[in-house]
Amino acid sequence: KPAGVVPAWVAARQQRREEREAEQKRLREELERLEMLRRQATVLRAATSALDGCVAATPLAEEWRTVVQRFAFPDGPSETTERVLGTEDMAHSIYARLLWAIFEVLGASGLHISRIVVLSPDTLRLLAQYLEREPRARLKLLFHGTRREAIDPISRQGLLVPRPHINGVRVANGSAYGLGIYTSETLSTPMSFAGSTESLFVCLGVSEGSGVKSASNGFFIFSEDWLVAPVLRVQHTRSQLPNVTPGPYAGTFRVSAPSFAPYVPPT
Repeated sequence: KPAGVVPAWVAARQQRREEREAEQKRLREELERLEMLRRQATVLRAATSALDGCVAATPLAEEWRTVVQRFAFPDGPSETTERVLGTEDMAHSIYARLLWAIFEVLGASGLHISRIVVLSPDTLRLLAQYLEREPRARLKLLFHGTRREAIDPISRQGLLVPRPHINGVRVANGSAYGLGIYTSETLSTPMSFAGSTESLFVCLGVSEGSGVKSASNGFFIFSEDWLVAPVLRVQHTRSQLPNVTPGPYAGTFRVSAPSFAPYVPPT
């Protein structure tokens, strides 16, 4: 045979070996994916149960559930609703979807979620009433960052359109897109406004319609208080491993659920 030509039987053996190695790699990745899903389910069940208990202790538990249900199931509950993400309870299915979305966004940004405070501000009641009037309205998961001194007022009252002579709230960081409540579907801007507080507000806001303005940089601006409400305040840190690590499977969060607590106004 000519020099440098690989015999057919050698080439065939090499091909079979490569195919076996590729299949073994695929099986390893599938096992890793299944293990990841098992761990996610464990974390999610623990976190969902804790969240459910905190929501039940809030003064607006029914409104809280109404708002989060619209986010989780915008087209209404289906026959499979109660089995979403391995949960068997309707409320748990709703809360599991919310937590999954939060874990993915915050964790994929390298944040360790240490504590989640469940909020029940006045604006939550307003948003729930709006959703009753607008059965087709859909909600987006949004984030809001602020300075330390504004954390407690927002936790208690919600996000308010700056109207100094009516509600005493003044513009804090400019109004590039007009007067309104500024939120973002990405984390970079809210985190820059939050500075060293290591706290972010998780909000649910109406995705489109009158009073809602979106910008190309991920901003969502609301011209009325009842179009958006903070539902959780997340405390985080970059000093530990994130709950979610970027990888071949989105949403790979580690086996340690954050602690939950209802909001308690300072005395």
